Amino acid sequence: EAADAAESMKKEADSYRTMLMDILNEVPEKVFLKDSEGKIYIANQKVADAHGLPLSELIGKSDYDFVDEDTANKWRQQELEILKKGEDRYVFEDRIGGKTRVLETTKKAFFIHPLNQQGLLGIQRDITEMVRAQEKK
Repeated sequence: EAADAAESMKKEADSYRTMLMDILNEVPEKVFLKDSEGKIYIANQKVADAHGLPLSELIGKSDYDFVDEDTANKWRQQELEILKKGEDRYVFEDRIGGKTRVLETTKKAFFIHPLNQQGLLGIQRDITEMVRAQEKK
């Protein structure tokens, strides 16, 4: 009977996780959560698409897996500063996956309960088309 209850709780937890991922995947922005070491803990499909990878291959990777070491070091330092001050918003050009995109970015400190550690939540909105349209005016 205890095994049945445990199995039922696991199914319910898996169902909630699936639902939350489905919600994240409906969000038009790139959404990701990095652990205290800067490795991707959770990401939505938009992040995976930007990297040209299946979502399963993205989890556990860090910026060091995608950009040169100098760039990754710079980004890591920025993120460590954001963790200290709590939040930052900025616009920058991202060149991942062979495309240059202009991203409006919000990054903030976020406590990851399952890991019992501080992480970094990132939300990036692609504003490339809007910026290019303004440049043409």
